[in-house]
Amino acid sequence: LSHLKCKYYKRIDMKKDTREILLDAAVIVFSKNPGAPISEVADFAGVGRATLYRHFPSRDDLIRELILESYQQMNDALTPVLAQNLSGTDLFLSILEATIPLGDRYYFLMLERTFEEDPEIQALYQKDAHDWVELFENLKAEGVLAPEVPTAWAVSAVEALIYSAWSSVHEGYIARRDAHHLVYRTLLSGLGPKDN
Repeated sequence: LSHLKCKYYKRIDMKKDTREILLDAAVIVFSKNPGAPISEVADFAGVGRATLYRHFPSRDDLIRELILESYQQMNDALTPVLAQNLSGTDLFLSILEATIPLGDRYYFLMLERTFEEDPEIQALYQKDAHDWVELFENLKAEGVLAPEVPTAWAVSAVEALIYSAWSSVHEGYIARRDAHHLVYRTLLSGLGPKDN
């Protein structure tokens, strides 16, 4: 935990209110260790456990709120992109650019399945899955991606690369401004139409 804290603590904006600080800490802790106890979140956030429990009475309360908040952040990031009516490569690059800074939240949502029976969360999950499939089907129709590549595989690949790009930025391996171009290049090298 101390090693993780040294690397990622600067991502937590201590000017936020306590609830937001706890959610920021939780996504970092749970994206690295989905089974982490709630006490690790309190320790990582630099607050006492009593403070955490005042905001989130149980681990389930914290996880559920984090799921909802993560989907909201993703929606907030993508809404202005989709409003531009872009298509093809421009749309794909813009979606990657908006999504990669939220890579830890995106990865957390990929891993977390505790509330699969929760109607509100299930609706968000299904919408997210549908939107990715629709995007990739459109990219195929526009000739950006090879039509023979299974859409489910393409979605899985971009999900993994979003988190890898986010992690690489925070590890200092790549520059933030280059991340979405590198993901795009990596995907298209393997998913672009065949030459013959």
